[in-house]
Amino acid sequence: MTVLLSNLSLDEALLGEAQIPKTYSEEEILRLTLESLYMIKNLSNKLYLKEKFFTFKMHEGKYLQEHIDEFNKLCLDLENIQVEYDGEDKALLLLHSLPKSYETFVDIFKYGRETISLEDVVGSLNSKELQQKNKQWIMDSGCSFNMIPNKDWFESYTKIDDGQVLLGNNKPCTIVGIKTVRSKMHGGVERTLTEVRHSPKLKRNLISLGTLDHRNFSYKCVDGVLKFSKGLWL
Repeated sequence: MTVLLSNLSLDEALLGEAQIPKTYSEEEILRLTLESLYMIKNLSNKLYLKEKFFTFKMHEGKYLQEHIDEFNKLCLDLENIQVEYDGEDKALLLLHSLPKSYETFVDIFKYGRETISLEDVVGSLNSKELQQKNKQWIMDSGCSFNMIPNKDWFESYTKIDDGQVLLGNNKPCTIVGIKTVRSKMHGGVERTLTEVRHSPKLKRNLISLGTLDHRNFSYKCVDGVLKFSKGLWL
């Protein structure tokens, strides 16, 4: 590459063999031609990665961790061809690659900050995702009761010593309380669940399909959504 650039301008090199001096041997011509093709490929790859970097977006419904992993890989690919951006630029680009549902998070995160780092953005996003997971309800056909780990969710609460329940991995979880929970379900609809057990070591909020069946609820899956009804379907 050094020989090519010292003897020819970049524009001439990219025009091909016609611009190479006739004094060059066939071996030198072949080498310079290959180097020119390599340079063209590298320039094309560089432009492609930079365009992908500046237009990087997350679509609604995509897993956040998958999006972060793709962004980190893209930054690494750019670094491998000697294209680097500082941490603040990468942090801002990652923030503004998020979909509309993250608008409030982005505004709160940037408020009052003089500088931001990529590590801060990723850490805050992971914390947000963990909080969202803790608010989700899992429908469990093998669970004997509706159970949650968070005591703050109870509208009313009674301490009990109700023994232990075994999880799917045979790990025991102690039940320490019971009563009523009001929770916002999918679509923003609020529902009240009664006789919910409190088990602090649970990792997820569980709704027992067996309990719903015992209380004469019906459920069916429509277009990937599990729907419940007590009485006639509407």
